[in-house]
Amino acid sequence: MLMYLSSKKGFVLLYTLLIISVSLVLVFSTVDSSLNELRFSGDEMRSLAAFYAADTAVECVRSWQNVTYAVGPYSAFDTRHAPTTYPCGFGDSFTVGQGSSEAFCAYSGGSPSSVTYPTFRLSNFTSGANSPCADVTVTVTPGPLGSCNVSFVAKGKSDCRAGAVNVVERTRWEMWGT
Repeated sequence: MLMYLSSKKGFVLLYTLLIISVSLVLVFSTVDSSLNELRFSGDEMRSLAAFYAADTAVECVRSWQNVTYAVGPYSAFDTRHAPTTYPCGFGDSFTVGQGSSEAFCAYSGGSPSSVTYPTFRLSNFTSGANSPCADVTVTVTPGPLGSCNVSFVAKGKSDCRAGAVNVVERTRWEMWGT
């Protein structure tokens, strides 16, 4: 009888180690899964910040395009406009127009070429540590019958600080004729 009890004690120890091992594997896999989910949600948050920055820049530029075109004969981005600064309502503004004496989109002599304005940055979306921004490029191309085709590309970034890591970029673009 004494030998029977001592052999069962070894099995209890073996079963205990087995249960602890399985429990540790389950705990480590759950922790790993949770850390991956946190990483994915951080990526999604940065992606949304970049997208919203690009989208906000698109809306600001489109708003000024619509307002100026409704008021006068030219769009805000027509090169005939004198250089004008347009505010976006959150601390940033952009300047476009060249004040050319030549009516760019109604150019009659030779063959006009596209004009690309210098890229401008809209960056005062938030006051937090991770500050998203959007770099906007506007290109004006002569269209048929003296009209202008205006296109722009807004590249939103999740963080515009120098040396920022894990920066996500999202791009929005739009084109319209005036």
